[in-house]
Amino acid sequence: MAGKTILYVLEAAPYVDQRTAEALDRLLVCAAFDQPTSVLVRGAAVGALLSQQIPSEGRSVGKMLNALPTYDVNALYADADDLASSGIDAATLTPPVTPIAKPEIAALIARHDLVLSDA
Repeated sequence: MAGKTILYVLEAAPYVDQRTAEALDRLLVCAAFDQPTSVLVRGAAVGALLSQQIPSEGRSVGKMLNALPTYDVNALYADADDLASSGIDAATLTPPVTPIAKPEIAALIARHDLVLSDA
């Protein structure tokens, strides 16, 4: 029996508190147990996609995101408008990120059995 598909929506700024890191912890646990898991990054969380992060304390969200492919989480999406307004070019990001337009986000959410957020 296939597992439920899970979409994690990250919206919080990465270092204001531990919400983003804690959501990524939960995501990695799901992925470690072979649950099909995807990630949508939007709003203030798009800053977490930048590779040159130096957190003043706590864990590096960037390093956690870079570990996603190790856990077979290869579906990483980001709100295209939020990337553009933050001046982030998706083509330069590692791991690879698929920009997704706002009208397509509802369809992305609908394709998953469970949607969890860092909010």
